[in-house]
Amino acid sequence: MARYPLSQAARILTRDLRVRASSLLLGEVRSRIAGADPCRASTSMCIYVHYDGGRLLHRYVRDQIAALCDHGYRVVFVSHARSRPDLESLAPHCLELVHRRNLGHDFGAYRFGLKWLRSQGFQPAEVLLTNDSCYGYFGGLGRMLQASRASDAALWGITDSYDTAYHIQSYFMRLSAELFGTKSFWRFLDRLPNTTDRRRVIHSGEVGLTQYLLRHGFSTDCFVPYKELVSDWHAHGKQRYSDRPGEREFVEWLESCLLRGRPMNPTHCFADRLIERFQVPLVKKDLLRKNPLGVPNLDRIEHIVTGNGGDFSPVVEHLKFGDF
Repeated sequence: MARYPLSQAARILTRDLRVRASSLLLGEVRSRIAGADPCRASTSMCIYVHYDGGRLLHRYVRDQIAALCDHGYRVVFVSHARSRPDLESLAPHCLELVHRRNLGHDFGAYRFGLKWLRSQGFQPAEVLLTNDSCYGYFGGLGRMLQASRASDAALWGITDSYDTAYHIQSYFMRLSAELFGTKSFWRFLDRLPNTTDRRRVIHSGEVGLTQYLLRHGFSTDCFVPYKELVSDWHAHGKQRYSDRPGEREFVEWLESCLLRGRPMNPTHCFADRLIERFQVPLVKKDLLRKNPLGVPNLDRIEHIVTGNGGDFSPVVEHLKFGDF
């Protein structure tokens, strides 16, 4: 992992110390309430992680929580919002709702939720780990959840990546009952860094989890493998773009990266194909809000979703809000 400049490293350390001191003095949990637990007979659990720069629970988040509940998941909602969100509004769909200090980003919240399940004596048949980094679920979760439950893998996800090292991308993952009950998995969680450094969390958590499991003999699997997406790009993907400026440059750049074996982010470079061909009912939020790779024709995603009967209005609504 690349080193930070000294000044940036000092800022991260200062922020870490401040949040850790607050956690020690005031507690890690800022607020919590029990939910109605409408799926109390279910053995399917879900840890859902939320963040907002204020205290908002946007409509796409509320819709996702309701959809997970409709599919029988007992949802533990963990929010890292800067101010306490309206947890009560989600209580009818959740098992437990927590407003927590943001140590460890998503993986810190995943660990918190998993440890809470363990402390309460739950023995889940599966645990879904997901967060609010994607819009969706366009067209429903049924097909994807069916695929996850048909897999014998200890760790299953929607997409995988070879960036840094091979890993299952952590925005939507399923843990097996076997993995939840394995001591080595809990040792991995105990070693995760308590830090506000997002890059370190990704390296230690997202990438680290898959690598740790592979080294300890566990299997992983995903809904749409990266290599299948690359093959689809060579066969069909680039034909979607014209010779217009912007499109031509993107195709040439991506083609060059793929031919040289440079790992790309599948949720950005192949987002429309994930929805259209592979029926993944999600699109990454930062792709539509920031588009860091300059992917052209993102308006195509709305046309694909609405053309298949999906509701894109929660996305349009959220895109009006700035990241503050």
